[in-house]
Amino acid sequence: MPQRKIGFIGAGMMAGAIAQGVVKKGLYQGEEIAMYDPNKDKLSSLKQELGIVPLDCAEEVFAQCQLVVIAVKPQHFNTVNYKESVNKPTIVSIMAGVTIAVIEEKFPNLGIVRVMPNNPAQVGEAMSAYCHNELVQPEQLAKVEEVLKAIGEVAVVSENQMDAVCGLSGSAPAFMYAVLEGLADGGVLMGLPRDVAYKLAAQTMKGAAEMVLKTHKHPGELKDMVTSPGGTTIKGMYALEKMGLRAAMMSAVEEAALQSKKLGELK
Repeated sequence: MPQRKIGFIGAGMMAGAIAQGVVKKGLYQGEEIAMYDPNKDKLSSLKQELGIVPLDCAEEVFAQCQLVVIAVKPQHFNTVNYKESVNKPTIVSIMAGVTIAVIEEKFPNLGIVRVMPNNPAQVGEAMSAYCHNELVQPEQLAKVEEVLKAIGEVAVVSENQMDAVCGLSGSAPAFMYAVLEGLADGGVLMGLPRDVAYKLAAQTMKGAAEMVLKTHKHPGELKDMVTSPGGTTIKGMYALEKMGLRAAMMSAVEEAALQSKKLGELK
């Protein structure tokens, strides 16, 4: 039985992004990547794009691969068929909310890494956080980190923080797209062409994020650097505070985190 480096159960957006990332970084060749998904069109598309190896069932992925990424929706986890074999893969779950304890019920005696990546994985700018059980060996964990770094940045958290991770970095790209759209709409309202407004808003958001990451200054300090007395920015900040921007963002993260917890309770 050929041994492949990494396999995927599910060939959706995130699985495709991870596969694309490891190929682009030169970490794995397409023929070292196996995938199973009931949707043969998805497999065919990824085979054509990356050269991945489509397999006929989940059991073949588990039997052939060193790392197996479970990339199905949480409510579909119980449909994943697993049969113990000589091969003992490391299981990498990217299912929102599903705990290591629940995953261990299906995969006893295997190393399990629970990961929450996010949507910018598609452009190599993901933020992924992970935790793992005690059966994961250091060399296995190094391989998982290598895969995750092929699509962006990585953080290690405790499992009791994973729902919060889902609510923040997992869900927040959608929140940021909504904020970006609102900013651009404001630019259009004030007379800017739509394409120019989107470019200004997107680059400004990207630049502000880079300022936090590269200067390591508190966001409040960076904000104060821009808000001069009686100026345009403090006037805009006043409008945001009147509309409850921070409370809205906090509530969005809270609701998403609570939903992640609920998804993990589905079996």
